Amino acid sequence: MRIFEQLFFKCKDVLKKENFTKNIITNKDKKDSQEPKRIFNYFKEEYNYIMNNNTLDFEKAEEYLTNNACINCGCVLKSIIKGTKTCPECKKKIYIRTNPVSGKKLELGEKTIDEYESYASKVYEMISYERELKNQFMAYPKYVEIFYKCKKEGLSSRDVMWTFRNTLCSLLDDLGYKEYKKLRYLRNSEKTLKSFNIINNFQLAVQELVKMYKIAELNHKVDVSIDLLADIAYRDVQIVYLSGELNDTHQVTREDYINKIHSNLIIECLESNKINMNYFKSNFIQKKHPFVLPRLSNEKTWEYIKLALDRQIEWNKKMNYKK
Repeated sequence: MRIFEQLFFKCKDVLKKENFTKNIITNKDKKDSQEPKRIFNYFKEEYNYIMNNNTLDFEKAEEYLTNNACINCGCVLKSIIKGTKTCPECKKKIYIRTNPVSGKKLELGEKTIDEYESYASKVYEMISYERELKNQFMAYPKYVEIFYKCKKEGLSSRDVMWTFRNTLCSLLDDLGYKEYKKLRYLRNSEKTLKSFNIINNFQLAVQELVKMYKIAELNHKVDVSIDLLADIAYRDVQIVYLSGELNDTHQVTREDYINKIHSNLIIECLESNKINMNYFKSNFIQKKHPFVLPRLSNEKTWEYIKLALDRQIEWNKKMNYKK
């Protein structure tokens, strides 16, 4: 029997006789909404702006799912809505999604699914930034001040994170270089510890570049992504060489270089954007890579990168064959 939106909230007793596993619940029956699972500490203003400009009715989306009704036509269905399906009455799609903030299940129709996907992508991205910052600030509390200096009114969370990552990368480079210049004034016993700090700062700077690369991918800036990957690979090799130079007890091998290069990241980018390896090589060799302590030429550095990329390609082939 077809029951429309204005009627289906009145049929609680009828549905009970039909032994439906879900009872009809109206707004009056619902308890006050619980506090959201996600709390925005660093991008609260942007989240509030998104919500203020959002036309989605989450309460309605929860209510329709709770009452096992099609949000497109209002018909109460006999089979429980557990996931995305087609309504047997109106033949339109019913989509089940999760509210990224509250964690509650939502029922969406064909008219609202696109708007939800746009909303969810923005919010999930902000949540990932919130998580990144929380973990990073726990490890490095001094970064909090740097973050708020980079956070300016009007900038989106993505733009703020780009500025913050770029600033951190430069600061870590400077810190590593300053400590490197002090090595000659230290005793041999003190140099080992300082050498570790120098390498660690440069490696942390590489991590910031990797995060910048991911932001460039979200912005669909292919040229920026390629330049960043070239800089990341260049630094990977230079840092390995520098670690061997600073540590007399460790002999750097070819495997050390290959294992440190972000080869999987590079191959994924090249394949997804259909970029030729020769183009990446040409771009790499011609580019002047920003690094305060260069040790190897672009040509020599590329030799190690090529070895790592070839090995990654072979590994990917083996994995695909197994699948």
